[in-house]
Formats: sequence, structure tokens, C-alpha cells
Amino acid sequence: MDDDGFLYIADYEKGEVRRYRMGENQGIIVAGGRGQG
Repeated sequence: MDDDGFLYIADYEKGEVRRYRMGENQGIIVAGGRGQG
């Protein structure tokens, strides 16, 4: 968790990184997400 309260989760299978805030059920993609790089 960073200083702003965000948690970053890397998903190897999907090739993306999502950012979550406390209490959120669905994060937003902050990197990747367009297939294999």
C-alpha cells in the first residue's frame, strides 16, 4: 500500500496491474491490459 492508500496488484495471467483503494471491489488498470507485451 502506498502513502495515498492505494494497493497495487499485478496479474501475471492477464498482463496487467490494477490499483485499488480501501473499500473498492474493482480496481482500475494502471498498466498493461492489452495482451502480451
